[in-house]
Amino acid sequence: MMWKMRQPDRASAPSDGSEGGSEGAEARSGGSRQPAFLDAASTRFILSRLNGVDHVTIRVLATQDDGPLPGAAGGDISATAAAEVAALLREAGFDVTQEVVERMVPPPLTRFGLRYAGRQAILTVAPEVAGPA
Repeated sequence: MMWKMRQPDRASAPSDGSEGGSEGAEARSGGSRQPAFLDAASTRFILSRLNGVDHVTIRVLATQDDGPLPGAAGGDISATAAAEVAALLREAGFDVTQEVVERMVPPPLTRFGLRYAGRQAILTVAPEVAGPA
């Protein structure tokens, strides 16, 4: 039995052959600011692991520090991270829900963690952990 795999939306890809995505969308809209939380490696990591998924629940680990990310307009790190990840996934065509997790035991070792249940994925985001994955 073959499963139909979800492919990223190619209609929004630039015609110059470069990859699409959130950084490409910002460049096309005239903005030169790189997203404060998601970089190209993080975007690739998330999208490459969501083939065959229709719905994504984003669980963001609340941060101890309420300071803004460098380059962010302000606000708390976990709120900034949740907003950027949700915008990326909605732009890619996924149904998205969000929730905040106060703490995890043991604490996460990677910034992004994924669990799957059928055609749904639970993406856990730990904004204070360094690195894309």
